Amino acid sequence: MVEAATEFRKSGFGDEDAANLALVATQFQNVADSEISAGEASSFIIAQLKAFNIEAENATHITDAVNEVSNQFAVSSTDLSNSLGIVSSAMASGNTSFEESLGMLTAITEITRNASKASRGLVSIQSRLNQVVDEGSATGKQLIDLYAKQGIDVFDKQTGQLRDTYDVLKDLSESWDSLTRNEQAEFALAQAGANQTQNFVALMENF
Repeated sequence: MVEAATEFRKSGFGDEDAANLALVATQFQNVADSEISAGEASSFIIAQLKAFNIEAENATHITDAVNEVSNQFAVSSTDLSNSLGIVSSAMASGNTSFEESLGMLTAITEITRNASKASRGLVSIQSRLNQVVDEGSATGKQLIDLYAKQGIDVFDKQTGQLRDTYDVLKDLSESWDSLTRNEQAEFALAQAGANQTQNFVALMENF
């Protein structure tokens, strides 16, 4: 616990919060599907707290959610925790919550059996969706057109701001089966990039 508490203090948490968070990290170490170090457990929790603006007092929710998902689905809690650390900041930039990020990561990993690649896929999906706000981006223009053809708005009609990534993808998943194979291929390539189409299709099929 000492190592974990030190990691939390280095990240700006006070002594009391650091001690409590170290206990959460230690508990996660004990229930994880495979062995992880105190530093790894701490880094995972810190990444989620900071990326999604979760209060330190709610840190147990993070580890409980990961453990619950790993118990119910064909994914490893260790793989999920490692991969969430990669994807959290990117998904938070799309106003995606911790729970939504965990859900999408699980949806992809259940099919591909590779949480690390799933996380990179989500980062790519988020990065390319962000390009719709760039008027000079060919990818952004293509995505706006593709979503419009499915009756899906990528911008909020009232605020003009980019809609939450989870909501946009959820809308698309609901009409995914109605697309032709060519339309699906075009969407996957535009939204995820050539190297991440497998992860995008897995997300759509298992949303």
